[in-house]
Amino acid sequence: MLLLSVMAPTLIPWELVEACRLPELEVEEGSAFGDQQAELLRTQFLERSGPGLYQLHPLVRQFLRLQSQEQLELVARWRKQLAAAVAGVCLERIPQTLTLEQVQALEAFLPHIRLVALQLAEELDEDNLLWPTTGLAWVAKHQAAFAEALKWHQHCLELSQFRLGPNHSSTAAALNNLAALLQATNRLAEAEPLMRRALTIDKASYGSDHPNVAIRLNNLASLLQATNRLAEAEPLIRRALAIDEASYGNDHPRVAIDLNNLASLLQATNCLAEAEPLMRRALTIDEASYGNDHPREAIDLNNLAQLLQATNRVAEAEPLMRRMVEIFIAFQRQGYQHPNLEAGVGNYITLLQEMGLCEPEIQAKLLALQPPT
Repeated sequence: MLLLSVMAPTLIPWELVEACRLPELEVEEGSAFGDQQAELLRTQFLERSGPGLYQLHPLVRQFLRLQSQEQLELVARWRKQLAAAVAGVCLERIPQTLTLEQVQALEAFLPHIRLVALQLAEELDEDNLLWPTTGLAWVAKHQAAFAEALKWHQHCLELSQFRLGPNHSSTAAALNNLAALLQATNRLAEAEPLMRRALTIDKASYGSDHPNVAIRLNNLASLLQATNRLAEAEPLIRRALAIDEASYGNDHPRVAIDLNNLASLLQATNCLAEAEPLMRRALTIDEASYGNDHPREAIDLNNLAQLLQATNRVAEAEPLMRRMVEIFIAFQRQGYQHPNLEAGVGNYITLLQEMGLCEPEIQAKLLALQPPT
């Protein structure tokens, strides 16, 4: 099978092999390659290494590579199919914020994603061009390998500019992703011009009233707020809110994000009376959108509780924070570790201490809920 010789010389997830099926190949009993797999296993050219994982014998790989020199057209088709299949894996399985379980499930796919990102990028179409490099960057960021993540984001930007041009909307996305990582690693001066360039590109690509522009405005406002330029940030967030209300309606989760962003900025400028109704409106939207036990609700509850705490209304804040912690704990019991749990527990302990209610045994129980560091 020439396809196997095109893939990375490591463990092969058979699921990825099946995803590379050519349109003309028939699927029998859920597989397009079942007969070939069985024959390779029978001859021991292919070895099963775990559930759904296989290793191709090195000599067989070398033989197939020699064969591929005589079947260049077919090899080119398999290269294109592999690139598209890998992009599909990245799109479906690598969100910007990953869980440990998601990263572990990706482990066998990563060498093949790297192969496509570094050697087969020319086989990717415009819609899929960014996914392998972006996916690898997000995995690296999850693992706190920030230098590696930076390398992939920079490579992604170079690919997009070379293939699509400096003013393409995908180039704006690559600029934004790189800027977000620079901001996360406190390289704010480097991040800002990239964010401004992404905003300019999207305004030209989509018009000034497009939701993508609202996202770029929010990102730039966040950076300005981080550099204490609150007066510059506020009109950007208000503009993003107006765009999203016009685009989605007043009760959309995107609007709730804008409301929280604006409320956070107003709280930073001590405009607490104006911030509170925005936070309450965001909470109402997210409860209606996601239900009463969703992490988004927990984040909103924490934001509102901290504002109430800042205005000396600790008795009102306490049940909100307690509910926030309960939601995060329930989420954790389902097998997910939410990144806001540790901060939320810490905020609740601080509040209880302020109220004189946090006995040592209560504090110990709450601290035990936090993930190990």
